[in-house]
Amino acid sequence: PFFIFLAIIAAGFVFSFLISLGYYPIAVVENDIIMSREFRKNYVAASTYYSNLLKNRGGEAVPGEAKLGEADLELAVFDRLIEKAMIHAALYKELGKDANSIVESRIDKFNEDAELKKAAPVVYGFNFDDFKNEILIPQAEWDILSGRLFLKGENIEDWLQRAKQEGRVNILSGQFYWDGTGVKVKQ
Repeated sequence: PFFIFLAIIAAGFVFSFLISLGYYPIAVVENDIIMSREFRKNYVAASTYYSNLLKNRGGEAVPGEAKLGEADLELAVFDRLIEKAMIHAALYKELGKDANSIVESRIDKFNEDAELKKAAPVVYGFNFDDFKNEILIPQAEWDILSGRLFLKGENIEDWLQRAKQEGRVNILSGQFYWDGTGVKVKQ
């Protein structure tokens, strides 16, 4: 009984340690789990990018757009992660086992780009591996799926809108909810 008690206590410590590092789900999209850690990493990158954009524009937002607040940025990041998961799932369903090699061939040219490796931490706050996983690979997947849909007479924006309406998205955060078209803040 004493060892069982110690095992339960140890498991509790391990569990709380993992939670503190962000290893808990905040959304499930189709069969993909979005972890808090991924959301935070992408939020910091989006915030860094947006801050750099504002600095370069003298503190002004893009003409015709209001400055984004923290909540706006969180919604945009969460929405992007859901779209990324939907596109990833659709591409791998479409291409099967060939998807990895096709995506890799699309981004291979960036692996040795010294300027990009220097710019990624400055612009996004990502090391190059994170930049590759969070920016380059999703963009390559978007481009490839967009091309495949174009050949079928569809465009990716319409497809994505339908995918959002028909897809299975479960938000596990108490702050947000899914309305069938995007992430919204609970009031």
